[in-house]
Order: sequence, then C-alpha cells, then structure tokens
Amino acid sequence: MTFAIRTFRTGVFTLALALLLVVCAPAGHAQNITGEIDGVVTDSTGALVPGATITVTDIATKKLVRTVTSNGKGSYTAALLAVGDYSLNIAAAGFEATSVTLVTVNVGETATTNVSLKSGNVNETVTVEASTTAPNVETPENSAVINESQLKIWP
Repeated sequence: MTFAIRTFRTGVFTLALALLLVVCAPAGHAQNITGEIDGVVTDSTGALVPGATITVTDIATKKLVRTVTSNGKGSYTAALLAVGDYSLNIAAAGFEATSVTLVTVNVGETATTNVSLKSGNVNETVTVEASTTAPNVETPENSAVINESQLKIWP
C-alpha cells in the first residue's frame, strides 16, 4: 500500500509541476511582419508644421496605401506597412508639396523620414470696394430735421 501511495504522490507532483510550467511559461511573441515610416515635418526655418498630409504609395503597385496627418508637434507615423518600397507626398496649406521618391520598409523596423517644406506661392487677393463719392459735409443738401420722438432712444 505504501508503494501505491508513493506512486500516487509522485504522479500528482509531476502533474502539478507540468501545470505550473505551462501556466508560468512566457507567452510567445507574435512575429512582426510589418514595418513603419515616421518622421517630423518642418518648414525651411526648422519650425514644426502641424496638419501636414502625408500620403504613402506602394511603388511596386502604384497604389495609395495610407494617408496620415502630422500632429501638433509636426510628427507623423504610418504604421503596419508591408515590407517594400514606398514613396511619400507631403502637402500643407501655405507650402509647396514635397515628394520623397524612395523609402524602404523592412520587417520590424522604422524608416525615419524627416521632411522640410518650402513656403509656397501663396497669393491672396483682397478686394476692397468703396464708394467713389465722399459724403457731402459742406452744404445742407442731405440734411433733415429730426423731432423729439426720433431722438428718444429708450421708450
């Protein structure tokens, strides 16, 4: 009977140990099969450009893959891109559009592509329309007499 109890205890111990190893084993990390492009958009003086639109195009397929916008600090990130070569087109109000012709994305890597935009050809036309005749202040031509009821502002 002692042999049976000892075998039972050994079996329970082995089972508990195996269960403990399964529960405590580190989770396998998923393999990353993508990469990303990030960077900062600035102007020619080095000032940050928030709100710039960055379009990412796959060079092999010539298809638009992603469109992102730079944040308040001029930073942008185009994440989860398949491995390959991409071109970027960067545009912002008041600046000339700029292109980056080749950015290579590798597995698990970040391709940092900082861009400097040149001030654009911003032509604003302001049209002011004014009357060509000034009011007559010399003669009483356009004068009128007002009475007391017209003069009262408050009822």
